[in-house]
Amino acid sequence: MPTKTKVLLVVNYRSKSDPFNVGGVEYHRLLIPFIHLSQRSPIELHQINEIDPENTRLENFDVVVFSRVLSNFGRDELVLNALKKAGIPFVVDVDDYWRLPTSHLLYDQWRQHRMADRIELALKNATAVITTTPHLAAQVRKLNKNVAVAPNAIDPEQPQFVPQPLYSDVVRVGWVGGLCHTDDIPLLQRGFEKLYEDAPLQPHFGVNLCGYSPQNFDVWGYYEQIFTAGRARPNYQRVHGLDIRHYATLYNKLDVCIVPLADTSFNRCKSPLKLLEAGWFKKPCVVSKVYPYTLLGEHYKNLLFVENNKTDWYKYIKKLIQTPTLRQELGEALHETVREHYVMDRVNGVREDVLNNYLRWVQNPMLP
Repeated sequence: MPTKTKVLLVVNYRSKSDPFNVGGVEYHRLLIPFIHLSQRSPIELHQINEIDPENTRLENFDVVVFSRVLSNFGRDELVLNALKKAGIPFVVDVDDYWRLPTSHLLYDQWRQHRMADRIELALKNATAVITTTPHLAAQVRKLNKNVAVAPNAIDPEQPQFVPQPLYSDVVRVGWVGGLCHTDDIPLLQRGFEKLYEDAPLQPHFGVNLCGYSPQNFDVWGYYEQIFTAGRARPNYQRVHGLDIRHYATLYNKLDVCIVPLADTSFNRCKSPLKLLEAGWFKKPCVVSKVYPYTLLGEHYKNLLFVENNKTDWYKYIKKLIQTPTLRQELGEALHETVREHYVMDRVNGVREDVLNNYLRWVQNPMLP
């Protein structure tokens, strides 16, 4: 029986009684992938909230895996010194570009906590880095040449990813997301205006804003102004957000997904996770024609791409409202793309290669 690789996963869980209560990035990029890996490969998985530089027995593990930073409490240098002293290889996963634009909602908080510098410290010193797309990998290579690309992926074994379509007598058009899209949502403004101006179309569609929260009402109120074109609408609905283990069920409340993304250098480092989720639920998507969404398909093959022409949002949404066969064809085609390339077991081969090949070589350089 092969010796198991002892992996220490550093995950900032918010409750000791619930190790799955973590942030979205750690959930999708660390917790679920490595649990899957431990169930299918000779890996012994251990979980910790934070490395104590003085008391954590790092020598008991073969490798440590982090998300972005080495410490959730600002002790990054101390943790790095402890790792070096123990001679333990470590992997850092990064899913976004680490230097935020000044327009980003979290910019001030990010700067206050020196997040960009702390992430760069982790990336520069990591034995290996795992990231989401070839483009983001190119940015990481400026700091560390040992980079592997493991795209975001769907875990079909999670109950929230079991489609349970909810019947509607109108075509529900909507978006699923969170707060940090203040540069993206305005792309939809003219499209929604024209959609509501189209009187004959009104009885045939509804608009759902999925992820809504009464907290941060300044942001959600701004989104609502765009989704309603500034007026109360009988066919508009707020759909409140859900926790990380249930949020994907919101796709059951949509028939057409809209996925806007501003074409910026920061956004080009993102992953196409929203398209993966929508595709898993066989939802047709009208989407900005920008990287990384162009990684997933072609216009009219499995997606409807919108370029700089803002009225195309209206044009393609209307076409999908009026054409049920096109909705089905695009949804099925996108699902097939996701099923073939972006499910957890397939993508996890990258993580397994990093652990089994590169890290073992570091521990024993005499291996071929």
